[in-house]
Amino acid sequence: MSPLDSWLQPLKAYPRGLVLVCFAISAAAVLWGLAKVAKWSAYLLALAVFAGLTAALALWLWE
Repeated sequence: MSPLDSWLQPLKAYPRGLVLVCFAISAAAVLWGLAKVAKWSAYLLALAVFAGLTAALALWLWE
C-alpha cells in the first residue's frame, strides 16, 4: 500500500458523492485563487490537472 493510498483509505468510509463534492469545492476554491493572481492560460492548465485528479479520485473510490 502506497503512502497516498493509506492516506486516502479512510475516505472510503464516506459516501462517494460527498467525497467528490468536497474535493471539487476545495479544489475549485484553490483554482479560483490561482486565477486571481495568474494569467488565464495558467488557470486553464490548472483546470486540466484538476479534471485529471478528479477523474483519478473517482476511479479510485469506485474500486
